Amino acid sequence: MSRFAHDPFTLGAAVRDARVSAGRTQAEVAQAAHCSRQWLVGFERGDRSRAEADVVFRVLHALGLHVRLEAIPEPGDEELLPL
Repeated sequence: MSRFAHDPFTLGAAVRDARVSAGRTQAEVAQAAHCSRQWLVGFERGDRSRAEADVVFRVLHALGLHVRLEAIPEPGDEELLPL
């Protein structure tokens, strides 16, 4: 699975989709990530715009996900994009 997330809402949705695809409940993932189920519910909804990075990484790890950073092209740099 490869997804782009550019804000808390799209990151939360990507995590939710990965969790559902893995057949895991919010309670299972929250327990594995050492956070509350309620925290995970809010994160999946995109309500955690100031989420602690360590908790986010624990959730990602519990789901076997990782983060990859990519530069966003500046306006006017479209000619640098592959066709």
